[in-house]
Amino acid sequence: ELRRRAAALAGDEAILALALGAEELLGEAAEAAAAPPEPEEQAEEPTLLHVRVDHMNRPRPYVKLLDAWGAELGMSGFCILPRASRGGGGSGGRVKDVHVVWTEAGAGAAAEFLRRLRTEVVDVNARGQPCKERMATALHQGAPPPPEEATQRRRQPSAPPGGALEVLEMARGERRALLESWGLSE
Repeated sequence: ELRRRAAALAGDEAILALALGAEELLGEAAEAAAAPPEPEEQAEEPTLLHVRVDHMNRPRPYVKLLDAWGAELGMSGFCILPRASRGGGGSGGRVKDVHVVWTEAGAGAAAEFLRRLRTEVVDVNARGQPCKERMATALHQGAPPPPEEATQRRRQPSAPPGGALEVLEMARGERRALLESWGLSE
């Protein structure tokens, strides 16, 4: 660029114009070197997140909140409730040993889900007071285990329209088989 400008100039004025042009070009080069590089768009690696929730005192609103978070975070998966507990019937509707499996999540979404689970009100305690989740355990977080021949037919979640979480009601043996099909354990 500097040579092109020099060729177009003649005489003493050319030297001044050439020096000013060089200063301008050097300034632009310094700005370009100091600017942070443009971040490259790269697809986030898929993450599978398996969380065991010890208990839910009010399962309907709890699961509805998890579903909303999943939709907001672009995740999809399923929630496995013990058989005959889905409606929250009986004395207070408390259910135990609930498994939430996000089969399609980015690493950032999975981390945000776990953060929310620990820091935001999700349920009520035995006295009916709002509480945060303290009894959940992340059993798996990372790349989905590769399917083995025996588990090639993984059940894919099919959430209701507008939802992210399919709610399943299963006996323990059925739950174990579903989790094993994803390479997970209870």
